[in-house]
Amino acid sequence: MDTIKLRRGDTFSYGAQVKVGASPQDLTGWQIAADARRVNGDTVQAITAAVVDAGQGLASLTIAEAGTAAMAAGYWHLQIRLTTPAGVSSSSEPAIIAVRA
Repeated sequence: MDTIKLRRGDTFSYGAQVKVGASPQDLTGWQIAADARRVNGDTVQAITAAVVDAGQGLASLTIAEAGTAAMAAGYWHLQIRLTTPAGVSSSSEPAIIAVRA
């Protein structure tokens, strides 16, 4: 995944599709959560995560302007966690968000 670029104070909005091989994963009944953690730090920024089209495996991730304004400039790890209806959880490999002032 490429580095996601973000300017402090802007709305962060990101769409993602979960796939198994080349096919979309049906996310009906799944839970999604996400956060951003400062690289080399313990600061955490909550991210609003939602399944927007379960049949196509589509999810959205959002941070409002006030949230991004509170993020220090630098690099952050974006982590997404999915939980199946049976309660099995898995996390993505971290993506990088580059926050600019």
